[in-house]
Amino acid sequence: MALPLYGCRSCAVHDAIIFCHCCDARLCLHCDAAVHGATEAGALHPRARLCDACGAAPAALRCDGTVTLCAVCVGRGAPGVTRTRVATYTGCPGPAEMVRLISVDPPQLEQDFEAWLADKLPRLVVEEDVGLPPDWDVAVETARLEKMLAECCEPETEEADQQRLQMQMLLQDASAMAKKREGRERAKQRYIEKRKNRRFCKQIMYASRKARADTRWRVKGRFAKQASASF
Repeated sequence: MALPLYGCRSCAVHDAIIFCHCCDARLCLHCDAAVHGATEAGALHPRARLCDACGAAPAALRCDGTVTLCAVCVGRGAPGVTRTRVATYTGCPGPAEMVRLISVDPPQLEQDFEAWLADKLPRLVVEEDVGLPPDWDVAVETARLEKMLAECCEPETEEADQQRLQMQMLLQDASAMAKKREGRERAKQRYIEKRKNRRFCKQIMYASRKARADTRWRVKGRFAKQASASF
């Protein structure tokens, strides 16, 4: 029984092979490279082979080395089949590496791998000008790819901005606390220096007043007028 084919969400021309969970879109190899190679944020999106059964999720396991299924479809499958994990990737791998990631496990011997790659690569890597309709417009398709990339990257950008803002606020609070701590340390150091230089000695502030007080009449230790002192 032949597996169903799902069209690429971006170009709607080629068959979809890759599924991007961040963009929630199935893509052909050409559109996958165009979308995720445009920006650094897009290159960080993890992608995997498209589920052969539902075509709406990334494949998680490869059953019997031929069919790739997502986690939901694997649960519906028949038990007892051989299952291997499907690799995910980021960035823009080369054609040979892409074939290794999304196709059946390649042979281990170098000679067998070269023959296997020559057979698999033309089926997966499609030239840009092959199979395109006459009314296919590069500008329109580029705008569509940019719009789709903006839609799938916008939530991540907002979340990243919020995290960046929170980090800046934390850094500012930490900087303000550090400045206050430095101010307290400087004030404490000034107090310690003043205390070291403090002199505990008897000091006469007004010498003229002391001289006058020493010559004034006193009665029982108190200042008194000279007339009252004669009594």
